[in-house]
Amino acid sequence: MLEYLGCWIDDPTKKRILTDFYSNRRGKDLDWHNLRETVLKCASDAVKSGKDYHLFGVQFFGECYAKEGEPDYKKMKAAPKACSWGTSSFS
Repeated sequence: MLEYLGCWIDDPTKKRILTDFYSNRRGKDLDWHNLRETVLKCASDAVKSGKDYHLFGVQFFGECYAKEGEPDYKKMKAAPKACSWGTSSFS
């Protein structure tokens, strides 16, 4: 089950929290009218990667980032108005 944790922005004065660029969905399969589907595809790609990703993020509408282990996303700045498609949970 995926758990929605909100929208967050990297602090430009610190190192990036999610450093692994593991998938790019900005190509021909990006549905600009259903960005939720892109988030789900990034989640699927994270699982398929075989890495120990417990947290992932989507940037620029289709670039998928993560970091192995348990990165502390709360080190980033909360940005609830930055979400393009709302704040619903996934299940």
